[in-house]
Amino acid sequence: MVVNGEVTAEVPAVKAKAVNSVGAGDSFCAALTLALLQGQSHEDALKVAASVGAAAVADEASQPKFESLASYS
Repeated sequence: MVVNGEVTAEVPAVKAKAVNSVGAGDSFCAALTLALLQGQSHEDALKVAASVGAAAVADEASQPKFESLASYS
C-alpha cells in the first residue's frame, strides 16, 4: 500500500485456484475499504483484502456469498 508516495504496507498474495475472476477486484477493494474504515492497520487491511480476493476467484459464482469480514483475518 502506498500513501502519499510512501510504502506503508506489503503483504504476499494469497494462493487460490482461480475458477472465476469476475468481481475479484471489486471484492478486494470493498474488503480493503471496510477494513480500513474499521480502523485496521494498513498491513492487516491488506491481508484481509487479499484473503477476500482469493475467496472471490475460487468461487464459481460471479457474486459469491462471503463470510463476515472478521472471518478473513
